[in-house]
Amino acid sequence: MTTRGRNSMAQSIEHRILEGILNPGEPLPSERDLAVDFDLSRASVREVLREMSEAGLVDIQPGRGTFVTRPTQQQPAAGILRWARRAGVTPRNVVDARIALESETAANAALRARSQEIDFLRTVLIRLDNEADALLASQLDIAFHLGIARVGGNPVSEMLLTTLAPLTADLVESTMRDTNVVEQRAEEHRAILDAIATGDAAQSRLAMVAHLGTGSQVLPHFDQPLVLIGTLPAASSLDTILERTVSGAWPSNVDEPEGYAR
Repeated sequence: MTTRGRNSMAQSIEHRILEGILNPGEPLPSERDLAVDFDLSRASVREVLREMSEAGLVDIQPGRGTFVTRPTQQQPAAGILRWARRAGVTPRNVVDARIALESETAANAALRARSQEIDFLRTVLIRLDNEADALLASQLDIAFHLGIARVGGNPVSEMLLTTLAPLTADLVESTMRDTNVVEQRAEEHRAILDAIATGDAAQSRLAMVAHLGTGSQVLPHFDQPLVLIGTLPAASSLDTILERTVSGAWPSNVDEPEGYAR
């Protein structure tokens, strides 16, 4: 059956779950009934249910049926991956969005950064430069960029980058085994942080644009739909990534100027 039919089924069930029409623990209609309702083959119904199970929305229990799961921290990350697959998102799309957002977070960070935050970000970079595991390295890379957003002081920017993190992590992880790319990225990271540390907003912006702009050279299949594997585990917030990778917390005793709110 058509992709439209499968999408219609997935969207209908997701809507009913989100609206509370279907509650955790409740069974979905049988595969046969779903096939009739959405004019799909049984095979197509099973494929949709499999994707929803991977997204953490339903639990397929052989011999019993398919049941709505309880909300978990995995669902936001799984949701963005599922949406990206359907939308045919490309590496170029992700990089362009990051340039638009992160160039300004870097500039803002240069105007607001405190020494404790700079020192902590340097610690993250040292750990990243010495991390041999590609998966952990990709998470440290994400933590560095999310950390800059936090220093910039706009929680919406940090939230948006956190939302993009599952897509970004897959892209970063795909290049972590290329020594030349890793060395180039390390130099670019240092240039960004040095500019932020000196309070140079314009140079911080330029350094971030230059760093992200190398994506067209280092990322494979730059204009082809992403092949997503879900590198980043659930709950991909900055604090959770830091807990997993550096066993440390973001500096909490940073003195802020009067009237400043993070």
